[in-house]
Amino acid sequence: MKNILLLSIVILVSCKSDKQDNFLENHDHSKHISQKIKSEKAIDFYNKGAKLFEKRNLDSAKIYLNKSLEIEKNPIVINELGTIALTEKKYQEAINYFNDGIKQDLNYWPNHINKSRAFILENHFNSAEKTLKNMLLKCESEYWRAYANLYLTYIYTNGIVDCEKAKESSNKAVFIKKDIKLKNQYENIINRMKKDCS
Repeated sequence: MKNILLLSIVILVSCKSDKQDNFLENHDHSKHISQKIKSEKAIDFYNKGAKLFEKRNLDSAKIYLNKSLEIEKNPIVINELGTIALTEKKYQEAINYFNDGIKQDLNYWPNHINKSRAFILENHFNSAEKTLKNMLLKCESEYWRAYANLYLTYIYTNGIVDCEKAKESSNKAVFIKKDIKLKNQYENIINRMKKDCS
């Protein structure tokens, strides 16, 4: 089972900012990921850690994810550890993980998206915008480009208020609407933009 393509599930925890109802929802975007974990043992530890994270057993999840990382340094596992840090509201620790994941593999787009999330949750909208714009310079995936533009719509509606940029980004985020599990998130952000920018 060497070189099994790992269909990673990045847990995006429903979070709230002061300005918006749930702007993040759980979903599985694994069909848009090409990265993989090669070691069977690392996969096993990752899967155990991810399941524990789903159950909100964060300390145990971190133990298994770190064991996976000891076997094979991988942006998938690093992203998962960063997402746990976000859940714990340890934003700088999360950003450090996401930066490490980006250094490991520039094209593992969840690290860029989640890094922007950390900045958004800290109300550092300029840093979130910069993270996403840098990602968009390199990213060719229609899904991840739309995802980045959805977050930019959020930023331009809730942080750096710029209705023209919000409308432009929302038009580029339409592809996300096709993801059944992200449809509500998409509609919440777009409806907020329409209300605030009408």
